[in-house]
Amino acid sequence: MSRLTRGLVGLVALVAPIALLWATPATAEPPKPALVVSQVHTDPGRVSFLVTPTNVGLDSTVDVSTLTVQAEGVSLPARVQTAADLTGAPTRLLMVVLDGGDRYDQAGTYFAAARQAATALADTVPADVALGLFVIGPDGAKEALQPTTDRSAYRAAVAAAKRGGTWDPVDGVDGARAAVLSDGLAVERRVLLISDGVNAFTSDFDSKVGGALATSQVGLDIVAFRASGTGLTGLQRIADAAGGRLLKTTDAASVSTAAQGSGRFFAPTLSVTAAVPSSLSGLTAVVTVDAAGFASVQTTVPFAMWDDGLAAASPPLAWVPGWLVYVVALFLFAAVVALVLALAWPRSQSHALIKKIAHFGPRRSQPSGRAAPLDAASAGARITQTVLAASATVVRAGGLEQRIALRLEQAGMKLRPHEWVAICASIAVGASLILAIVGGIPGFVLGLALGAGATLAYRMARVSRRRRSFTEQLPDGLQLVIGSLRAGFSLGQALESLVRESPEPLAAEFGRAVAEHRLGSDLSDALDRLAARVGSEDLTWAVMAVRIQRDVGGNLADVLQTSVDTMREREQLNRHIRALSAEGRLSAWILAGVPVFLAVFMGVFRRAYLMPLFTDPRGLAMSIVAVVLFAVGVFWMTRVVRTRT
Repeated sequence: MSRLTRGLVGLVALVAPIALLWATPATAEPPKPALVVSQVHTDPGRVSFLVTPTNVGLDSTVDVSTLTVQAEGVSLPARVQTAADLTGAPTRLLMVVLDGGDRYDQAGTYFAAARQAATALADTVPADVALGLFVIGPDGAKEALQPTTDRSAYRAAVAAAKRGGTWDPVDGVDGARAAVLSDGLAVERRVLLISDGVNAFTSDFDSKVGGALATSQVGLDIVAFRASGTGLTGLQRIADAAGGRLLKTTDAASVSTAAQGSGRFFAPTLSVTAAVPSSLSGLTAVVTVDAAGFASVQTTVPFAMWDDGLAAASPPLAWVPGWLVYVVALFLFAAVVALVLALAWPRSQSHALIKKIAHFGPRRSQPSGRAAPLDAASAGARITQTVLAASATVVRAGGLEQRIALRLEQAGMKLRPHEWVAICASIAVGASLILAIVGGIPGFVLGLALGAGATLAYRMARVSRRRRSFTEQLPDGLQLVIGSLRAGFSLGQALESLVRESPEPLAAEFGRAVAEHRLGSDLSDALDRLAARVGSEDLTWAVMAVRIQRDVGGNLADVLQTSVDTMREREQLNRHIRALSAEGRLSAWILAGVPVFLAVFMGVFRRAYLMPLFTDPRGLAMSIVAVVLFAVGVFWMTRVVRTRT
């Protein structure tokens, strides 16, 4: 053998293995099973999240008995179940490539079976898996439906697919790969090709497509219906290169069975709730979730803060929603207020109704020699008398009787000072006791503040409403006085006619002034006290006009008419200004109420997020600054929209 021949033989021996390796596509490894954690939510004593298994084996799922949750080396007892609420679950994609088949197949046996298999797939995959459709038809390989969880849209797209065509199924697989990779947030991607193998050429292009699927971690299943020859060889090359499966079917029924097998690669998403010990209260820890056959996954979780005495495990009434506790507390508070108001007026109709309820039905005569049982209403009256006596002592000792009496008169409330103090104290104590059940000592303090603030706000609202009514009725009342003066009546007689003809509160207030005048007080002084009591600037000017007229003389009716005209013009201007500033005042109310509403809402439904504001020094500092800025903002807004005429 010559030297040239030996060289050629050596070159062939060197190149042949490389060429063989190039001609035979490498078999890729399928994506490895993994767990994805999402929707982490923390509450005092527990943490909950969703676990989505990805790349599981056929008909496989997570063995919940092997699923463990650990935080900082501490094992957390967990309860695992199939998630009912999939809101926020990570995206999983399955793109179905529907090959239109041979256009010369007039019977359409393959395409009918393929379309039926694609439709049945919608009932196999979990609800959170998005289905897309790529159709290889007469018009080429086109995306008929982008991945969506709307099963109705998917079924409609499958029904609209057309059969036939001369396009290579490899083009459809490559287009499906690009479609599923366009969603960068998906945690799992799979492609299902349903084909009869026609036009699947055995070029190196099919192996390159399979390699691209393997590189991008996209799972692949191929269902081949009666494929043979070069078409079957091409499909096998794609499956081998992508690390996927090639399922050969010979009848229409097995096509649906094989296609649904691809859907069983998607395991259901799980809901995990784990109990957190008090040692992790308020800490930010790394939580590790592990299960047999899956790589462990870690996520950083800021645990909620709670008292050490709070049990980490779920309390016996954990099934009771938090909002229900507050509703019950509100009803109890309303019941306490109603009871206090009923007992405050022993001779009122409400107390009589309580008596009727307590003694419903005919009274039975008591056997002789036995003491009559304690009457519930009389017992309540005795308690009320005791409370009223104690409050009267407190009011007299503090010298508050005259001041409280004046404020009650301004509000038009027919109560004595010690009765009002007893009602306020009862409401505050009742609210504090009810809120103490829910929030402990902070709830007790908050209840005292809310009870006292509610009674104060109620009285101030009545004062404001009564003053507004008095101011609105004053011009008409003075007009009646003017008519009486022009008819020949004296000022005292004119005021008496005003008391008889005017509505409340005008009649009551002027009636008191007339009564003081009858008892010997000067009429102008009585009217001055009336103006000071109701806080009416208009009446002050009218009384001043009466005094001036008495000193210098003149027609009192004309003087009062001028005052009435001025009052009406001022009221008209004031209403016009209030109408123009209504939008600003409403905006101020909304801006002032939204932070309070959000704080209450978060405290009820997301209490863990607010706890650091009260337990962490930085949170306390932020809360103080926020309250101060909020108070400054409310003060500024009220001054901006405040109008005076």
